[in-house]
Amino acid sequence: MHRVSVGSTVLDRTASSGGFCAFLPATRRPGLPGHLVRTGAATRRRQRRPGRLTVATFLQQKGYATAVFGKWHLGVDWPRTGPNEADVDLSKPIGGGPLAHGFERFFGISVSLDMPPYVWLDQDRVVTVPTRRVDDSPPPQFWNGRPISSDFEMHSVEPRLIDAAAQYLVERAMDPGHRPFFLYLPLAAPHTPIVPTAEFVGRTRTTEYGDFVTQVDADVGWLLDVLDEQGLTDTTIVIVTSDSGFSPAADLPALQRLHHDPSAGFRGSKTDFYEGGHRVPFIVRWPGSTPAGGRCDALICHADLMATCAALFGDTLPDDAAEDSISMLPLLRGEQRGARSSSHREATTDGRGRRKPQPYALRRDASCGLREPNRVSDGGPGARHAHNGWGGIRER
Repeated sequence: MHRVSVGSTVLDRTASSGGFCAFLPATRRPGLPGHLVRTGAATRRRQRRPGRLTVATFLQQKGYATAVFGKWHLGVDWPRTGPNEADVDLSKPIGGGPLAHGFERFFGISVSLDMPPYVWLDQDRVVTVPTRRVDDSPPPQFWNGRPISSDFEMHSVEPRLIDAAAQYLVERAMDPGHRPFFLYLPLAAPHTPIVPTAEFVGRTRTTEYGDFVTQVDADVGWLLDVLDEQGLTDTTIVIVTSDSGFSPAADLPALQRLHHDPSAGFRGSKTDFYEGGHRVPFIVRWPGSTPAGGRCDALICHADLMATCAALFGDTLPDDAAEDSISMLPLLRGEQRGARSSSHREATTDGRGRRKPQPYALRRDASCGLREPNRVSDGGPGARHAHNGWGGIRER
């Protein structure tokens, strides 16, 4: 990450869309990439708004090759055979996934690595239909026992995704037509299960979570090496960010005993609407445009990527596309304009996927107001609520 940040601009006040583990960059209205509403368990049909413009669709229209390798987690239409969650025919093509939302290439998993089905997806197909079952895993791995395919192994998921991304970069460099590309890489790490490979176990002398984070850092460095080797560095914008704050499964007390605070002093964690749940890093390396070593404290949101892409081409988005998106292009170029004044967040689960009454957070300038049904708090030190470790709220 240091290599990225040295030649980059770091935006310090970036808000994810709701501190959970999938990119759904929307504030008050649907945003990008899929304009999807997450509902139900992993194998249930998700609600969507088909036909909405996405970043991938927009860039595809501009002639870009588009690909996603990693954790989709924005819903797919599994071919159902009955009313129960397990009534799915994994031998048939899926619908509504990345290929339906502007991506030409997809390899990865449908949801987070701790959620079934444990299968690889290539384009719109399951690579190998499961023939066995994996048992529940205790901490710190945390995965749920379900069917798993013979070619799927938890510890190998991160390396395989990175290999796929690296190979794609090589392919793009060799493209005789020099077609520009958009690569979206939503990694399964350092989300649970916490499964660093043998090379990284014990590397940090902290916890397995620390080792896993270090592995992600090394993976980013390797992809930067590939960009250098393929002569793509000077013409590639690299963005490194996160979809939420750290997971409570990281064992915060153990990290605190080692004098490490993964929320950097901010209250809360993943699935919280407190700042530790949705304030995330956003590092942009754009050679020749972003000021090297720059820092910006303007408020932005992941949803702003859509309007920023349009601004790069001098376009205006249609009225029914990414209504909540504001271009951050001036900020990336070092100008002190273009920031949003507020950002709306929500946290809707208790961290185990169960729906809860929806609390909300509205950030405006330096203040963050929190709203729970029938109750309002300013979220400050004297607030009457405390997170329960899984994003729920309980009264002190």
